[in-house]
Amino acid sequence: DGTLKSTIIHVQPHETDRAQFEGEKFNLSYFEMAEFNAVAPFVVGPILAKPFYLTCEKVVNEPGLIDSLRAGNYDVMITEN
Repeated sequence: DGTLKSTIIHVQPHETDRAQFEGEKFNLSYFEMAEFNAVAPFVVGPILAKPFYLTCEKVVNEPGLIDSLRAGNYDVMITEN
């Protein structure tokens, strides 16, 4: 990843939305879909907003995680793929 110091943290999706996005029934690549479709971000964005928010909230509320990253002088970037 090109950094001198990095930690990859994998978290499970929020329980509320896990079933919605599991398996083959939801096989969506937001970036590929939106590449040639100007309307796609307006349709797909709101669909993915709540699950993204809940998962980010779960990471931020993970006991001790932010404090341990802060103690290690990490800059924190939260992403979901």
